[in-house]
Amino acid sequence: MSLFFVDSASDLCTSDAKKLGVEIINLPFKKESETCQYIEDFDMVKFYSKHKKGLDIANVQLSKKKYRDIFEPCLKQGDDIVYIHSSEEIVDLKNLHSAHEELCNEYPERVFKLIDSKNISIGQGLVSYACAMCYRKGDDSNKIFESSFDIANEYETYFACDSLQKMADNQLIDHSLVTTGTALNIKPILAINLDGKLELCDKVSGKKKSIAKLLEVLRQTGENVADYPIGVVYTNDESQADELCQKIKEYYGEDIQLFKKRMTPSNVGLLGGGILGISFHVHRKIH
Repeated sequence: MSLFFVDSASDLCTSDAKKLGVEIINLPFKKESETCQYIEDFDMVKFYSKHKKGLDIANVQLSKKKYRDIFEPCLKQGDDIVYIHSSEEIVDLKNLHSAHEELCNEYPERVFKLIDSKNISIGQGLVSYACAMCYRKGDDSNKIFESSFDIANEYETYFACDSLQKMADNQLIDHSLVTTGTALNIKPILAINLDGKLELCDKVSGKKKSIAKLLEVLRQTGENVADYPIGVVYTNDESQADELCQKIKEYYGEDIQLFKKRMTPSNVGLLGGGILGISFHVHRKIH
């Protein structure tokens, strides 16, 4: 039997994951100097209220021991594993790879595949969802792994940001870009490229234009968008996400499959707050 894992950085709803038989690994985060656990009934309203007031959030790796504790019982009972994670160009995954190497050596008869989504947040979620559909129809670990390379290149993700400071602090973008997101209410628009790196692709002025820009890239670069889920992710401002979702429905119809999710704390620790993002199906990433 194959078991399918994603993590909370995918910003997938637990209920959607459970319908597909997918297990979600909840990733910790650091609040000021305290390491905190993200749990299923986590109070997002309280978290974002404190974050808006200046609470500092940082990303934290799971320990190698924790990864082993999650995966080893599965391998020991004779199951194979597929785990889809965030882009290695964005997230530090040394502990995961160390645990994976040890477990593969200790259980050589089992298949244990790590899949790089080349994405993060709701983009990682849609890549995971597409791979999970393969899992649901009965594909084994090797088949899912083979399919994942094409799937990862078929989901584009864009973020409209208030600030790039947190990304620069985490060395995800060059510090010279930080001023782009601070002057005159300019909103940088970032894409996640083919390599899974964050890339500045445009900048607009104000919230309304940032929403318009996200709709523009959806319409211009999306392929067969109505046949696949669209993901919308937000941090502080739910009204922006609601406005974007409403405009998507006006264009593609009320029956469009649309996932709206608030960004999990571990992603805020990497990317920062003040973000509105969208992910959707394309023929192939253009960045």
